[in-house]
Amino acid sequence: MLTHSFVTTFSNNIPATHFFTFFIFGLIEVSLIIVILY
Repeated sequence: MLTHSFVTTFSNNIPATHFFTFFIFGLIEVSLIIVILY
């Protein structure tokens, strides 16, 4: 969750990059959640 807030603040000036980084960090967070749960 903190990473999403950081990405939103960091890439707020660049919409296209914001979407790309948000997607990448989303995949990373999902992977981390899966690793933690399993």
